Amino acid sequence: RCALVEEIKTTRSEFRQLHAYAGGLHFAQLKIYAAMLCKREYLSSCELRLTYLHPDGNEQIAFEGVATSQQLRKYFVETCRTYVNWLLLVQRLRGRRTNFLRTMDFPYTEFRDDQRNIARSCYRAFRDSGQLLVEAPTGTGKTMATLFPAAKAMGEGILERVIYATARNTGQRAAEQALNKIAANNSQLTAITLTAKEKTCFNPGVPCDPDVCSYARGYYDRLPNARKDLMANGINDRGAVERIARMHEVCPFELASDASRWVDVVVCDYNHVFDPVFNRVRQLGNGTTQAGLLIDEAHQLGNRVQEMLSTRIDRSQLKRLEASSTLDGVANKIRSIDRALANLGRTYLPEGGELVLPEVPKALIRAVDRFLRVVFDDGAERTFDDFKEFVFTAHRFHKGSFWYDDEAFRYFLTREGSLITVQMRCLKPGSYIREVVDDFRGSVRFSGTLSPATIFQTMHGCEGPALRSTPSYGTHNTGVYVVPDISTFFRDRATTAPMVANVIRSVVKASLGNYLVAFPSFEYMRLVQDFCCFDAELLSQERSMSLEDQGAFIEWINTPHSTRVGFVVLGGVFTESVDFRSDVLRGAVVVGPGIPPRSLVRDTLAENDGSDEIAYRQPGMTRVVQAAGRVARGPMDRGVVVMIDPRFAEPAYQKYFPHHWRPHRVIGSAIGNALANFWSS
Repeated sequence: RCALVEEIKTTRSEFRQLHAYAGGLHFAQLKIYAAMLCKREYLSSCELRLTYLHPDGNEQIAFEGVATSQQLRKYFVETCRTYVNWLLLVQRLRGRRTNFLRTMDFPYTEFRDDQRNIARSCYRAFRDSGQLLVEAPTGTGKTMATLFPAAKAMGEGILERVIYATARNTGQRAAEQALNKIAANNSQLTAITLTAKEKTCFNPGVPCDPDVCSYARGYYDRLPNARKDLMANGINDRGAVERIARMHEVCPFELASDASRWVDVVVCDYNHVFDPVFNRVRQLGNGTTQAGLLIDEAHQLGNRVQEMLSTRIDRSQLKRLEASSTLDGVANKIRSIDRALANLGRTYLPEGGELVLPEVPKALIRAVDRFLRVVFDDGAERTFDDFKEFVFTAHRFHKGSFWYDDEAFRYFLTREGSLITVQMRCLKPGSYIREVVDDFRGSVRFSGTLSPATIFQTMHGCEGPALRSTPSYGTHNTGVYVVPDISTFFRDRATTAPMVANVIRSVVKASLGNYLVAFPSFEYMRLVQDFCCFDAELLSQERSMSLEDQGAFIEWINTPHSTRVGFVVLGGVFTESVDFRSDVLRGAVVVGPGIPPRSLVRDTLAENDGSDEIAYRQPGMTRVVQAAGRVARGPMDRGVVVMIDPRFAEPAYQKYFPHHWRPHRVIGSAIGNALANFWSS
């Protein structure tokens, strides 16, 4: 007896291209089904048919074959044996890992300052499936104080794996260093760092197509050995992943993504966990897996998730795409989107301006949906590279309509002449963050800047305890000074710029060393710089700096036995998550609280909240405290923080100050004497 077994795959991809990439995997699935059917029905053979079917039409293509029951049984047994052997290997690795972590000691001679208290609280959060918020000053060893108890929780069987999400590459490197220390530089703990595809691609600019990329062609055939080598390597940073991927000629991005299902610790960017479109790692927290979530630099979490949940479409994009399109079907759908935008502009903003749309722009969403269907139809795949950026934008805009709700989102319309833009903006990410965090066994959000805790709990939509760590050295080692008699309000800047320059001069003169001066904007920085004249080298941050230029700036500031002043911008690359040499960086001057400029989006958030707190004050003050956190990062370090503006003396602003700060009010003309007393004490 013989039977036909058919596997039907619905797809909008080009059929033969999909078959070239994943046909082997799809036929493997088909043969497994056929083997089970032969066993149950006592068949002698099976006809095999793999069919690709377009969901919106009758287009289809079939690939066929025939196999005897003996061939199918042999394939079934070999496949199961391969998979069982892999599972046994993973089981052995996890058993060895569990034994190692259960008995391991803290990797340093002793806990630093408040690390033990942080570690205990983190362990309890995982044990009790809690949500913990931890504020600990920079330099207190937060990375080790959170990863170590997470590792112990794996050793005790509380967790199966740990996800370490961070906002910047520097946070990833700190996690890798801590993991190597915990693992004692052996392979008894497995970890992988996920890197964005565009950063790790071996063939940049080449489509992920097996016809043109050798790292995609035959990927699944070479994956098992590559994955085995990666597991044997232990802690895998980006360099290790790329080295193993080249050795086996597989895509490093896909290799890391596939391996993330099996390793003990995944180190990744926020978007791998929280992005609603590309969130592979979040799925590791779903289901039966007991995964713990560590969120580094958690002061950035709310803003980052807001951006992930927000999207926009503007008319200038559409005009460029329409002009470059070679396919009538695609061009017609682009024109439909353009007409929908134009109708919104005519209806709501005939004279230009901006407003909050009173209802969801359903006609625009339908036009975007029709565009996406055509793009993935037969033939339109050829244009995918040309339209890649907009296709992702359109996809996110369309998906956004499904996660939209009136409480957390608004649509904004802007018109300047013929340029029309529609934005879907997330105003309150808390409910979504809570939804993601609830997928995990327990979570710890930590940063040096999480005061006041109630505001960040609201932004994150999370409950649970909040821990404020106070290092014993911080109170005495950091001199904090508020200069309330010099206004940095926009209307006063031209008048007070010489006074600001005088304060900077007094700070630099008080003690030999290097300093950061942080401004709310580049324009303000240049204004004050024109009045600066002192015996020190001065270097300013530029608007767009390459990684090489950024590295050179950091190296310049880190040069000892000199007096150098770096002018930087609040919230930029040099004021957050950068480890300057604390024995060289003597102080930071913060010029103004860095309140964001007024905008319709922020005003709408403030109106919904009934105050400017989260919309304006919190983002500004978080940047201030982050900039100040570059100073006095260890028990042997001393440094000063000088903040210029009367608002810094107000309780509404000081509640954002770290717990260990003891601010002193000093008028600008007296700051030199105050600092001289600090340095001589």
